[in-house]
Amino acid sequence: MQQHVLTDIDVRTDRITYDELLLDLSVPLESQLQQLNQDLFQAEFPNGCVLDIGWYASFSPNGEFRIALNCSSERWEPITQRRRRTLVELKSIVKEFVALAAANG
Repeated sequence: MQQHVLTDIDVRTDRITYDELLLDLSVPLESQLQQLNQDLFQAEFPNGCVLDIGWYASFSPNGEFRIALNCSSERWEPITQRRRRTLVELKSIVKEFVALAAANG
């Protein structure tokens, strides 16, 4: 059964602008490639930072999650970004970036 992957993380955002990060956690990612594209999740924090998550290259078995945090209101220029292949690693980086966004307030 598909579910929102980040529901167990307190993202502490002003608003989630996009959440298509829906996966069946009991099924390997390799079997869910049709769900993995460049636009999976985006959230805006009260201080203007934006957390963005996508799978690059879309639908590719060789792809990986790209997690980026942008705190510039003038252009998309992430202050940090990481690439990871597993949901465990993704969640760890999201927690780290949420703390970083809060510190940039």
